[in-house]
Formats: sequence, structure tokens, C-alpha cells
Amino acid sequence: MKHETITVPPRADEGGEEIDLLKLFIPLWRKKWSIITLTVLVMMLSALVALKLTPIYSAISTLLIERRTSKTLSIEEIYGLEASSSEYLHTQFELLKSRGLAERVV
Repeated sequence: MKHETITVPPRADEGGEEIDLLKLFIPLWRKKWSIITLTVLVMMLSALVALKLTPIYSAISTLLIERRTSKTLSIEEIYGLEASSSEYLHTQFELLKSRGLAERVV
């Protein structure tokens, strides 16, 4: 039986080459004013665009409409005629959708 030897190349961080951070930092330091100027310009442009936008507000709500309960019974309640109930709820719903109410609320 034959034995084969496998050689693994050394990793870069195992004593071979080291990364010189100073060599990476010097070009950035030389261009610092360009980097700062570009950053400030982008920030000012972003702020200008954000301030010029018209704010849009939206909201979602759920509303429960309940009839007032009376302590006395009417003829309709005795005979089970509840047609006024659906009309009442429909009227309340239409009032809530009205533009006049929305303008008073906002």
C-alpha cells in the first residue's frame, strides 16, 4: 500500500504576509477633506429633499357603534321588528364617511 503526502499551502495570517494598516490608512488620510466634503454634501442634499416632501399621514381605526339601550320596551321590540336597527347603523356609517366630519376632525 502506497502512502501519499498532501501539502497544504500556508495561510496568509500564519506568519506569512501581514496587512499593514498604515499603508491602508495613509491614502484615506490624504483624501480626508474630499471624503468629509462628499459626506456633508450628501447629508445636506438628503435633508433638503426630506424637508421639501409633503408629509402624508394615514391611520386605520376600528369603530364600534352601539345603540343606546332604553329601559322601556317599545312595540317594535315586543313584536321583533328591528328594521330601525339596520337603518340606524347605516345612517351612522354614512355620517362617519362624510367629508364634513373628516374636515372637522382633521
